[in-house]
Amino acid sequence: MSGLQVAGHEVDIRVAAVSAHTVRLTLHPLVDGKPIPVPTDGSLVEQTQDAPANTLRANFGERSLELGSLKFAFRPDLLAFVFHDAGGRVAQRLTVDSKTAAVSFRVGESPLPGLRESGPQFDRRGTSER
Repeated sequence: MSGLQVAGHEVDIRVAAVSAHTVRLTLHPLVDGKPIPVPTDGSLVEQTQDAPANTLRANFGERSLELGSLKFAFRPDLLAFVFHDAGGRVAQRLTVDSKTAAVSFRVGESPLPGLRESGPQFDRRGTSER
């Protein structure tokens, strides 16, 4: 058992390098102590044996990992995930609300495209996806 709860469900958190600059972070709901697999529909790069996932649980406490060119820090008490680039600068910070499962992250100054489209007409900044 992981001891981590999101929206009333116990979860495992898995993080793996997909490339030197891309990381996959997955919160897997657990049923009978086993993670529900992510459906394979072609929208995500398939997990390979070359990129084993690191499973994070509450009993690990704060944790740091190197994944490709990124350094990853995890705080289970806050459900906070911080990614640093090779120069030590924060590349991204994600937080998950443990009660609602809402994910918050920095959007910076660039447009935030969604739904596989790009351009100013598709900027998703300030919107909420459900």
